[in-house]
Amino acid sequence: MFIRLRTFLRDMWVEARQDVCSIRWRTALLWRLPITIWTLGLPVLLIFLCLIKYIIGVSDIACTPGGQFSLVPYHYNYWSTESVFQITLAFGELSFGVAKFIDIAWDVVFGRIGQLVLVLFSSHVFSIYVTASMETAPITYNSYRAIFLEPNPSFWSTVALIRDFTSRRSLHSNLAMVFMVATMTFTIAFPTLASAMTGYTSAQKAYVPDHQNGNMIRFDNFGLLLYTIHDGERVGLTNEYLVTTGKTGDPIIPKYGYMLHTHTACSAFRFAAGYTTPDFNSSVLNAAASAFELDNNCLLQNNVTAYVGQYRFNGSSNSQSTFMNHQLDAPTLNISAASFNDYTLFGFSHVTLDPRNMLWVWSNDTYNETYLTQKGTCQASGV
Repeated sequence: MFIRLRTFLRDMWVEARQDVCSIRWRTALLWRLPITIWTLGLPVLLIFLCLIKYIIGVSDIACTPGGQFSLVPYHYNYWSTESVFQITLAFGELSFGVAKFIDIAWDVVFGRIGQLVLVLFSSHVFSIYVTASMETAPITYNSYRAIFLEPNPSFWSTVALIRDFTSRRSLHSNLAMVFMVATMTFTIAFPTLASAMTGYTSAQKAYVPDHQNGNMIRFDNFGLLLYTIHDGERVGLTNEYLVTTGKTGDPIIPKYGYMLHTHTACSAFRFAAGYTTPDFNSSVLNAAASAFELDNNCLLQNNVTAYVGQYRFNGSSNSQSTFMNHQLDAPTLNISAASFNDYTLFGFSHVTLDPRNMLWVWSNDTYNETYLTQKGTCQASGV
């Protein structure tokens, strides 16, 4: 038994080696490798389209591809009927001339050259199959002309081929006929499909009218409320002082379980530095702080979260305390936490993670989710 198995494996190896050596690799690489890449590329493209939302990541702009204001743009459905003709994958803000050049270059390179590649490979495959089929049964002249004589498929040649296959003389395989007609139709439509894949539109920015005068304010000037220092005068601030996130993007509602760096600009810094409740004073931080940290309220955020982590909220501790080099007598500062989604800040587990409880701040005035959702708009913005 083992002798037969060994003989079988040896013969199989010899035959496989002979087959590999007999292949004309130059011809195989010229014709089969591109076809293999194309065939394998289709399912990869399909998987990419299905996972596009997760591959690209969470959008940090409060404007959907359809131009609607949204505090949860990551809920946008790329597969909805309204998004079929929307530009859903935007890459940068370009001038009109540059955008037009890229659009034309795409149509020429991908559209026309892609059509040429389809014609070359499909005509080669069709001619091989039809030649083999003609050995057993004849074909019509129109079919012969469409497959062997015309340099590329056209609308009329496809119509003639369908007519011959259905009412005159068909090929031996119905599946092959359907595949040939579908391929010719796809080849004809390919430049149009390629052109429809790209486009350009005006850059959209989110705006919200203020409470006082109704003036439209860029939404990226707002910040999410984190803490309120009710007795801020004790440490050189104003009473009811609002501690907010940095202004480094549209402060949309962070997706739960995902640290959105554009809304909690300092949380990425805290997370990367390896601490959750940093305990350092202003002089130490100022000595080593970067402009990014200071510009985005990191200094105040870090000291507030360290303070409430030690002394808790609402001035509940009747003891002396220190806040940013301020020596305070009892009681401790009266600080309350807003509803936020940043687990690098103390109080994350003490608040209700409900978007309806979140507050946004601009010019020391607060805005709730209902107001922003109803009043927010997206408008064209110059590059």
